[in-house]
Amino acid sequence: MTSMKKPTGAHAADTTDELRADIAETRADLGDTVEELAAKTDVKQRTKDAAETAKSRVAEKVSTGAHVVSERATAIARKADTERIKTAAQRVGRKVRQRPAPFAAAAGALVLVLLAVRRRRNR
Repeated sequence: MTSMKKPTGAHAADTTDELRADIAETRADLGDTVEELAAKTDVKQRTKDAAETAKSRVAEKVSTGAHVVSERATAIARKADTERIKTAAQRVGRKVRQRPAPFAAAAGALVLVLLAVRRRRNR
């Protein structure tokens, strides 16, 4: 068997302080470990946490999906509006070519109304 020598003097104080610090650190680590184990055994809280995580993921996917759908719907609407406007312009163009007199009279009347409104505002 080996015999252990006991430290003496200043070295003994250093060793004692080191041991106390080591014990305090071990207690803190043990406390953290106990808290972690208690959290793992709290099934109700873990279920709530898992539900919150799933809820957040679903909300994020719904938000992303809604954004994509909105962008696609806007693009489709723009295309449809553009096609409708183009069709209406072609229709008006054909009617103007068929009977230009009424459209010329309407355009002249519009110019006169705009000039009258402008003249009134400038007074």
